[in-house]
Amino acid sequence: MDETELDFEILREPWNKYSLRDGAYLKSRFILLKIKRRLVPATVTEKKAEYGFEGQNLTVAYNVPAELKGPPSNTQYSPQQLSESKKEDIAYDTLGEEWNELAV
Repeated sequence: MDETELDFEILREPWNKYSLRDGAYLKSRFILLKIKRRLVPATVTEKKAEYGFEGQNLTVAYNVPAELKGPPSNTQYSPQQLSESKKEDIAYDTLGEEWNELAV
């Protein structure tokens, strides 16, 4: 397989913003780190391009109401404990969602 990392310039990486029904707010954005193009056989004589990417999500809580905060914990949980923990859906409203823009 023929794989190439592509150079790119970030034009915009806006924050997406959400209002949680418990009164807190979240900001989240995706940070693009790499773009890869791989040429794979499409037919006996032709190849097609497939693209992949690597990145990282950043999420920040802000303006959290004081009654939702507690003392910090030093407890370290195992991956298994985290995956088995209680999950509850939290209602939210989308305040803004925008796509990243880049130039390759």
